[in-house]
Amino acid sequence: MNPLSRFGSAVLLMAFAAGAQNHMHIPEEIGHVNLPNSCSVAVGVSLNRGLSLYYSFWYEEARKNFTQAAQSDSRCAMAYWGEAMSQYQPVEALPEGAQLRAGQEALARAKNADEQTPRERAYIDALGIVFDLATLPKAQSRAESYSGAMERVYVQYPRDLVAATLFALSLLSPELPDDASLARKRKALEILNQVLSKEPDNPGVTHFIIHASDNPEMASFGLEAAHRYAQIAPASAHALHMPSHIFARLGLWQDDIRSNLASEAAAASQGAIHTGAQHRLHAMEFLQYAYLQTGQYDKARDIVQQAATIKAGDLEPGFESYYGWVEASFPIRLALETSDWSSALRVQLSKDAGPYVRRVESWSHGHVHDVRAAEQAVLDYEATFTKPELIEEEGHSSAQLAETRAWALFAKGDTAGAVSLLRPVADHQDRVGKGEVELPAREMLADMLRLSNQLDAGLTEYKISLQTDPGRFNALLHAGEVAQVLGRKQEAMGFYKLLLQNASAADTSTKQTLAPALAFLNGQHS
Repeated sequence: MNPLSRFGSAVLLMAFAAGAQNHMHIPEEIGHVNLPNSCSVAVGVSLNRGLSLYYSFWYEEARKNFTQAAQSDSRCAMAYWGEAMSQYQPVEALPEGAQLRAGQEALARAKNADEQTPRERAYIDALGIVFDLATLPKAQSRAESYSGAMERVYVQYPRDLVAATLFALSLLSPELPDDASLARKRKALEILNQVLSKEPDNPGVTHFIIHASDNPEMASFGLEAAHRYAQIAPASAHALHMPSHIFARLGLWQDDIRSNLASEAAAASQGAIHTGAQHRLHAMEFLQYAYLQTGQYDKARDIVQQAATIKAGDLEPGFESYYGWVEASFPIRLALETSDWSSALRVQLSKDAGPYVRRVESWSHGHVHDVRAAEQAVLDYEATFTKPELIEEEGHSSAQLAETRAWALFAKGDTAGAVSLLRPVADHQDRVGKGEVELPAREMLADMLRLSNQLDAGLTEYKISLQTDPGRFNALLHAGEVAQVLGRKQEAMGFYKLLLQNASAADTSTKQTLAPALAFLNGQHS
């Protein structure tokens, strides 16, 4: 399969055209859904449109359509259900603050509306669990209870494709317990594929298939959906971006770059009219990461500057904490991927980025063996949690906590202790995956072994890491270097060839890094 031929330029041209429209004239290229409802046909159009937009996480525009439906027919319960649903970001977190209150108010109106069937009441009652902080204060309890309620709707109304889709989506909530076996994701994928056979232009189905498949073991199952989603809903900046989740998992960097260039351009155009810059920032995260994996460091630096021009007020409500973290992540990602530890240490703290910055401080001090500073960074990181939260982190075998402590151990020469902390994290990530634009724990582990001159063991870990996170620039570079030192010429050639193939557009400064690899390959063929 040739991804480039499937993800063609026509889709990208539609994306740029779509992005130029204002929110009152968003074109119809958002896919098609059919939300069963007892309201009028005209109101049903707004409900379907609102749900299509929600399926692409276009929350603000979805809310406008549901509100329009409610204004057209104040008796329509599903219009208020939609208003409440638009306050819920299902793969991010459960509602809180203003979102929580707005959702509760909309659900109260839904329950009192005249036009509702038993099925619609089941939808409303299920969603009410998400906003029921009084009865279920713990997020995990609400997520589990909501998923169970949607499963009951799905079972009771087996022909209702919206119920099936929303139940599958509920299985992907990050608030649910750890799913190391991927059982929930496999179940979601099975349900979504069944809906796909009946509604091939349903944007939620292709979108959520990508989310379900967003891990090393299942990424290939999401490749077809990755090529389809942007074609189904090219008016959505998020739909243009989402394929890159699969492309990044599979190391398809040029597809990744194309996808996010289209998404970022569409989001930037739409940003002149309404908020929603979180879509632009998210595309820029993936775009910068792909540039780094292809040796285009100058473009990765440009992303840092571009991101700094986006303000917190440009994002939709509910993304306040994301803004602080993501703005810090751009310079940090550049520093970590280019081994620029001093720059990583200069990133300023902010309320939402504090824990992330403290983690990076430990990694950076660990690389330069500054024991005191690395140990202080661990203490500073742990201080960002309350005592109960820290105990919970330890109980969950937190990757962030383990990585932070591991680099402090490495700083003082305890490579064995550091590796023992990282190995369970790496094993877990082999199944469920790392954050798409983060460093793999196994690659960190391999780096520690390489830097400690344990080359055989380091090469083994690089090879495993490249199976779960293929095509990463540093893993290929260092695996090639280690294989070359060990005299494993064929292995070194394989790593270097893929590295140079991926980095065919590398900038001048990066070409100096690649020069030894190129010299080695030329020497083998001379």
